[in-house]
Amino acid sequence: MEEKVVRRYSIIQDANIETRYPSNKTELDILLKKIKSYNGKKTNPLFCGNVNIENYYNGSYIVDIKKYKKITMPSTLQELDEFTTSLDNSARLKEMYNVKSERSLYIGYRNQNDIKKLPILYKDDKKYIQVEYVRNEFIKRCFQLDFIYDIFNDKFINSLRNKKLYEQLDILMATKEKIKANVYNIDMIISPAHSVFREIIYKDGELNYNNLRYLGCKIRELEKLELEIEKQNKKKEGLEEYQLTFDDILHKTTK
Repeated sequence: MEEKVVRRYSIIQDANIETRYPSNKTELDILLKKIKSYNGKKTNPLFCGNVNIENYYNGSYIVDIKKYKKITMPSTLQELDEFTTSLDNSARLKEMYNVKSERSLYIGYRNQNDIKKLPILYKDDKKYIQVEYVRNEFIKRCFQLDFIYDIFNDKFINSLRNKKLYEQLDILMATKEKIKANVYNIDMIISPAHSVFREIIYKDGELNYNNLRYLGCKIRELEKLELEIEKQNKKKEGLEEYQLTFDDILHKTTK
């Protein structure tokens, strides 16, 4: 039987926060049911979620409801990526949908009563949803113990509840520890790293696109962070070089 395609992802933009004041628990429950009912209709123009409830005075409540404007109607994550990776940047996306606001765009979806955000991928990000690139980067980063710890403790990866994945993670961790202790050669990390990668992105032999995307975006964020650190180091080196040059000039002119 063919698996049902679930279209629940939209390009969204922060709209505003609406505050309500239910006077008792009954009114609060009615409000929460209305929010759930509204979000259940995919054609509605807003997502309402991330509800913050505070007890107020004499059994009443203050309820903050964060609203998100849907720029696109619900699609699959892969459909949205195929569209946005054909565009150069967010400016082009905003132009296409006549979005005037300076607020950032995201991909959003409803998770129970919350709205979860994912980054939008553009043309230069296409490699982060390609299996070969993500696999090679993942294996390369498994040579770093900190990256393995990060994967081992990652909430999303742990939420997959894959027993075989846990077993492969244990093997990967043990292999890295033996490499660190000079018991194994460094290239012994490749096989268990590849096994972990496969357990994350494949389910019953089929590619799980959302999991591939998650790993790709994780690597993307690491690359951005490394680039920023590199820029800061170059800036620091430039300042140190400038200081040395200035000190040398000052030394010469004061002789």
